[in-house]
Parts: sequence; C-alpha cells; structure tokens
Amino acid sequence: MSRLILVEGIPGSGKTTTSKFIQQILIDNGIEAKSYQEGDLHPTDLSWQSLLSRSKFKSLFELNPDYSNVLMESSSIEGELVVTAYNRLGLNHDTELYKSLSENDIYTKDVGLNIFKEEHLKRWKRFSLESNNNKTYIFECALLQNHITELMLKYEASNEKIKSYLYDFFDAIKPMSPIIIYLAPLSVEKSINHVADERTINKDPRRSHNWIDRVVKEISESNYGNHHNINDVNGCIKFYEDRQKIELELLNHLNIKCFIIKHDGDEWEEVRSRIRKIIT
Repeated sequence: MSRLILVEGIPGSGKTTTSKFIQQILIDNGIEAKSYQEGDLHPTDLSWQSLLSRSKFKSLFELNPDYSNVLMESSSIEGELVVTAYNRLGLNHDTELYKSLSENDIYTKDVGLNIFKEEHLKRWKRFSLESNNNKTYIFECALLQNHITELMLKYEASNEKIKSYLYDFFDAIKPMSPIIIYLAPLSVEKSINHVADERTINKDPRRSHNWIDRVVKEISESNYGNHHNINDVNGCIKFYEDRQKIELELLNHLNIKCFIIKHDGDEWEEVRSRIRKIIT
C-alpha cells in the first residue's frame, strides 16, 4: 500500500477537491489518512512557510502578544529553526507581522538553487524515514507544482535540469511506495479562467486580493516573466501551458507509479470514478 499520494496539476485542475476526496475514500476503507493542502504547516514543503531562528521567532512572538496563540499553533520547531505557516494566521498582508514572516520564506528570499534544493530535500528525506508507517499522507502540489514553478520562474532552469533536480526527491520517497495522481485539464486556458473567476474578493471576502492579479504580478516580475515579456493574463496562461507540458514529460520517465487523468473540467463523476479505482 502506498503511504504517500501526491496530487498534482496546474491551478484549477481540481487538486484540492481531489485530495479531500482521496482522504475520505481511505478513511471509509479503514485507513488512517492525513491530507495537507497548500499553505498548511507542512512536513516537507516550505511554500508559504517562514524560516526563522529561534531567537528571531521569540522576538517576533514577544512583539505580537495578540497573536501568540495562533503563532504557536501554526509553527513547529526544527532544530535551531522555527517554521511558521504564516498564510494560516489570518493576517492582512499589509501588517508588519505578515511582512516579517513572508520576507523569511525561502521562496521569497534570494537564495541559490543549491540551498533551495537542500533545505527541501533534507525535509523530504527526514519525512520518508520518520513518517508513521500505518498512515497514508496526501500532499497537494508539494512537489511538482511548487518546485517546478520556482525552477522556471526564479531560476530559469532548463527542462533537463528540472528533471535532474526532481529525481533526487523521487529517490528519497521511494520507500513510501508513492503514487502520483496528475490532473491534466485539456484546456489550460479554461482552467485558469475558471480559477480566476472563483478566487476573487467578491466571492470570498476573506481574500485580500484577486488570485489572478497576484499571479500576473508574480509571473511578470519573475526572471522568466521579464525574459519572456509576460505582462498579462494571456502570458500567464502560456506559462501554465508550458509548465503542464514539462510536468507531463517528466512523469513519462519515472519509476514511480503515476496516473495521469485528463479532463475537460466538466466530467467530475468520471474523474472521481477513476480515482476510486486507483485508490481501492
């Protein structure tokens, strides 16, 4: 039985819904299962996580007594570092606390590719060794999406370098008999437009911004965006088309069990039926 299920795909492909669906299937079949979504305090991923020394975290903790409880609930001590899932604190992005934490996200800081890789790889190796053998873990976008996006946008890595980079991660998790469920929309444009329409301030007042505005800004201001003259939604759609193509090529060269589910965004009963057969 697989102890790790990786759910991957571009935004709007159905990863969150699928992750929760898989978890429920496993639970219904008497299997202990834990699902991690993007931004959760995570055993392997550092996206939306700050990395602070214990002393710096203590100082920040003491300066923000009103948030002491939520800071502790969303943080974990790892050696001399404190990891905090700062996007789960319910903070306005303009607050000093949010800024202080987000500035210490490894995805935000100007670090070399080797450091970026090693900080993540040691977490994946540790998790593979120390995770509960009687539990199945479901990770949403923790490996392909988060790493390949960064490799493309920030480090402008070639396709071959991306493949080489990720092989070490796949080797680290092989003892967990992992499987990958990759959701591949037939129309990337339709998928991105759908999620852009859903993740807006009007439809979710808890949001501090419209998702598509942040994505356009992130991609257009990246090294990749500058070199490819990306400055609008169409440029972002092209980026996601390229990313999906790279990911599908990568999955064809793995020794890990992988299931690619292509869909048009309107056939979820069929998608769920296929997933149920994979899991059970």
